Amino acid sequence: PLITAIGLSIVLQQLVWGFYPDAKKPRSFPEFQGESFKLLDNLYLQRADAFVLVLAPLCMLALGLFVAKSRSGRAMQATAQDPDTAKLMGINTDRIIVMAFAIGAAFAAVASVAYGLDKGQINFEMGFILGLKAFTAAV
Repeated sequence: PLITAIGLSIVLQQLVWGFYPDAKKPRSFPEFQGESFKLLDNLYLQRADAFVLVLAPLCMLALGLFVAKSRSGRAMQATAQDPDTAKLMGINTDRIIVMAFAIGAAFAAVASVAYGLDKGQINFEMGFILGLKAFTAAV
């Protein structure tokens, strides 16, 4: 499935580039990186970094609460631990797997916004190398 996902990603990129040739051009992002504020005598924090420092714990808290407290989160835990038993208990494991990938995509979108704020521009292919590194780490 992972190799298929990478192949599908490349196919989708090529399709989008075929229909929207301007997608290859980098787009400027709102200027966030130039402004910073002083925390201590010699310690400055840029706005983009402050945004990430606030956003990351909020995302982790939201995901933790979702997994621990919601019915879908518990089903996700059960599916991760033993898919066959989860299926026997009436959990639609295919739906849970799709939901897990959707949650991952949502967090990837949040991360790409934070990454774009830090770099000052967004590019259609900017996440591909990061994705390959993540794939390498996972395998």
